[in-house]
Amino acid sequence: MLSLQAGFIYLNDTHILDIDENTWTVPRCRGTAPLPRYSHSAALVGSRVVYFGGKGKDSCFRDLHALDTSNYTWFQGPSSGGAPSARHGHTANLHGTRLFVFGGTCSGKYFGDLHCLDLASMAWSCPATQGPKPTPRCGHAALLAGESLLIHGGFCMDSPDIATKDNSGDLLKNAYCNDVRVLDLSRMLWSRLRTHGSPPTGRFSHTATLSEDDAVIFGGWGGNSAPAPGVAFALRGKVAEDEEKEPSASQEQTCEYCWTLRTSDMQWVANRYVGAPPTKRYGHTATAIGPHLIIFGGWDGGKPLNDVVVLRDRSVAERGEDFFDGDSPAPGASEYAEEEFELETAEDGGGYPA
Repeated sequence: MLSLQAGFIYLNDTHILDIDENTWTVPRCRGTAPLPRYSHSAALVGSRVVYFGGKGKDSCFRDLHALDTSNYTWFQGPSSGGAPSARHGHTANLHGTRLFVFGGTCSGKYFGDLHCLDLASMAWSCPATQGPKPTPRCGHAALLAGESLLIHGGFCMDSPDIATKDNSGDLLKNAYCNDVRVLDLSRMLWSRLRTHGSPPTGRFSHTATLSEDDAVIFGGWGGNSAPAPGVAFALRGKVAEDEEKEPSASQEQTCEYCWTLRTSDMQWVANRYVGAPPTKRYGHTATAIGPHLIIFGGWDGGKPLNDVVVLRDRSVAERGEDFFDGDSPAPGASEYAEEEFELETAEDGGGYPA
């Protein structure tokens, strides 16, 4: 989606970034492309990218499309069973042959429902869950770690005491979530991840990407005058860095752009970074490839962006892993299946921790 003086332009074009050649191309696609939209979900299923929902110029969508990347052909689902209601700002995560869709919004209504698309039968269902469900929200971030679906942040004005307030960012601060919710897919049990220390500020339209033992949360909007900074938290103990390979103190900085949540005590701590941090943004994409996080586009609060930013995990890169390492586990692979989290399973009164 682009912004012009006359308003917004909704897009449905396809572009490919060749990492090896560092070049963009526009493929000649066959079939009928989805109608222009934004804030839809996309999930890689084999050689196909599966898209659901989104918002167009006049309405939200509930349709299902797939782009076969082996021959660049568009297909429109058929799907049996009841698809989720039209929405945008939701998430879709693949677990085995099941695609889990959570949350979203449409026409001022916010959703906290969970839907599942069985890709073998193309049938939708609403799985029964136990435990305290997350509050309705849109623009949250979600990632899969083994049998755990993690939900972070998001935005919701469903609560009357929030929705009736004016458009001041300070008054709307409770509409921006900063909680971490976990769905155990083996038991379909919702829990809340208990953390310690000062968590990142509430935000929406950010990204959460699994990079080995870190869940890297980048960007987002928190109701202030500028998009939120990036953060990261560790799902397992980080590999100790080689002191001889670390940059000097003059090169290395500690700031709000990167954080780690230690799994030993679930403590948020500030991370170090080297180099110039990217422009703050929200509504971007983020993809983990080996030790690199590829960030593209977004909105900086005043204009759309189309730059490519690469965040490199030094602890992974120093072990010899590169962009396309065949031994690197995919997000959600069995390496993370035995991950343990400190959880709250009792009702805790909502998704807006102090």
